[in-house]
Amino acid sequence: MTDLKILYVTNEMDPFLIESHLSKVVRNLAREVRNKDAEVRILMPKFGAISDTKNRLHAVLRLSGIDIEIGKERKSLIIKVSSIRGEKIQIYFIDNKDYFKGKSIFKNKEGNFLANNSEKLIFYSKGIIETMKQLQWAPNVMHCNGWYSALMPLYIKTRYKGDPLLKDTKVIYSIYGNYFEEGLLDNSLVEKEEFLKNENIINDRGFIDYPRLTYLGVKYADIVTASLPADKQCPVYEEMCNDFKIKSIPFDEPKDYIKSYKKIYESLLSPVAESV
Repeated sequence: MTDLKILYVTNEMDPFLIESHLSKVVRNLAREVRNKDAEVRILMPKFGAISDTKNRLHAVLRLSGIDIEIGKERKSLIIKVSSIRGEKIQIYFIDNKDYFKGKSIFKNKEGNFLANNSEKLIFYSKGIIETMKQLQWAPNVMHCNGWYSALMPLYIKTRYKGDPLLKDTKVIYSIYGNYFEEGLLDNSLVEKEEFLKNENIINDRGFIDYPRLTYLGVKYADIVTASLPADKQCPVYEEMCNDFKIKSIPFDEPKDYIKSYKKIYESLLSPVAESV
């Protein structure tokens, strides 16, 4: 796996933010793949719940300062970096002083959904692309984990398809059981990102819901996997299995899901990757 460059896209990872099983999977995968001499980087949103001081985050001034277009506005991208002691893995955090302040993730202290959740998702997704451009680093494989990365296969395969830096990047989209409540994302996602209007991701009640957003990630990825506990299937999972080829990945044992993903990564470096 020495020729592999892999980017993990995730909204959570141990020890920075632990909300679900996903945080452990990404940590274990990144550590194991890095130990096999692959080049590994991780990109996360810098939610307010992630402490700069506790996690030793610092802004990378040479990479920051790019403006990202959100609808008719432009928001400044701040890129922060940290690492996990002893593991030689760099974790980059997408930050902005307006979007990621306070101690919140998706809700305020009263338990209400934040009004800018949809804008933050756009900012994070575009921020990933801009960070790779600033680094001048193109992964062979972008492994998108969970619903918060669902826009990335679409961006890579359509909007940035002709970008010379990303034209050869393969995209894995992984489904987990951490789906979100209706109302967390509203239709401003489409209002601020007009090319999404053709993707039918707004439900009859005017919200972006989990099934429609997940379906979008599945539709554009090169390979789709599902890592789900036996007692918790995600909404419309069976329906998506009928429409797309989805690989089932072991859920509990790290040695099992690491082995499965390593085979997938290696297959994507092969000339016969299309047969996977």
